[in-house]
Amino acid sequence: MSLLVGCGQARVRRMIRSFCIMTGVVLCGAACGASSQVQVATPEVAPPEEAVAAAHSAQDEGAEAEAAQPKSNFVNVVAVVPVKDHAVALAWYRRWIGRDADVVPMEGVAEWQIAGSGWLQVALDPEHAGGTSVVVGVRDVDVQRAACIEVGVQVGDVQDYGFIKLVEAVDPDGNKVVFVQEVGGPS
Repeated sequence: MSLLVGCGQARVRRMIRSFCIMTGVVLCGAACGASSQVQVATPEVAPPEEAVAAAHSAQDEGAEAEAAQPKSNFVNVVAVVPVKDHAVALAWYRRWIGRDADVVPMEGVAEWQIAGSGWLQVALDPEHAGGTSVVVGVRDVDVQRAACIEVGVQVGDVQDYGFIKLVEAVDPDGNKVVFVQEVGGPS
């Protein structure tokens, strides 16, 4: 089971939806009786051009549907990342975020505001550690990758899907942080 969080902006939601289509992640929220959790499905793999066309179609449909929807009552989103060793995890997240936590509401919990209304919470929860994915929208994935490498956070190679680019890092407990950049729309 994984968590997926966007900062509430339409563009980021479309970007995340596209990423999910490309990678087979299935979004599941309040409409299906769960919290804002994501479960990884085993998708039938479409040829890349079909997957890209489907993602672009989803972006277009998402923008149209969003324009017709009334203003949301939601004000922010918090991604909760469960960890086994809170001190080790805090050091890892502090390195790539570049600062100490903005809020420490209680022992075993630290929070960073990483976007306007998007928060990342690192919480001591050994039973659930290691199965979470957080998608973080960035302006430039290459800059983010270089920044991570500079502070000793291992990241994979940049994957370019034509409309998004992404790079993945894995924390000490096995939780994934995926940095995603939108690079273009449908052609």
